[in-house]
Amino acid sequence: MKFHKRFTNKYLSLCVLLISTLTLTACSGESQPSQADSAKGVPPELLDQPAKTENQLPDISSEGLQEIIKNAAAKNQVVVVDFWATWCVPCIEMFPKIHQGLQPLVDQQKVRLITVSFDANIEPYRSRAIDFLNKNHALQDAYIAPTSDIQESIVDAMGENWNDLVVPAILIYDKQGNLASEFMQGGVAPQIIQTATDLANQPAS
Repeated sequence: MKFHKRFTNKYLSLCVLLISTLTLTACSGESQPSQADSAKGVPPELLDQPAKTENQLPDISSEGLQEIIKNAAAKNQVVVVDFWATWCVPCIEMFPKIHQGLQPLVDQQKVRLITVSFDANIEPYRSRAIDFLNKNHALQDAYIAPTSDIQESIVDAMGENWNDLVVPAILIYDKQGNLASEFMQGGVAPQIIQTATDLANQPAS
């Protein structure tokens, strides 16, 4: 009888553990948006305010970026889009300088600074991108282009001289939402900051 009782208690414990595991898995799975849904663009609630992320990067597509630029133009804001990756040495070197230099204009809501990571949308690359952004206090308005197809569609839709999947690529849009400048090399943070500043200080048309 003692053996039977111990066996029964052990069996019941295993059943409870299995049920608990399945329940947690289901709850976790429901909170994960599908790639097809998240790749449609940027959620409407993020159009009027920068995305604030802690442990995740929202996916974004060319359509989502174009909507952000359109929305910013309605507010007479200049938009700077920084396409980067953690494996890109010039990106990493230039990133803090661009963000520190433009932060006063961002605080004044004259410029909207968007960052789009071209890191692979798998671990550990996505986490590395988040850690780098967090270290540089740049998680606000930060996104990731989740697949190579979406990255290619962004290049096709957004750039004029930017024709290949190469980073760094910094695109600057004026207050009317028109592409004003493209920078596709490292070591040009001062030029990027000056260009954005000049556009931001121009009178609204």
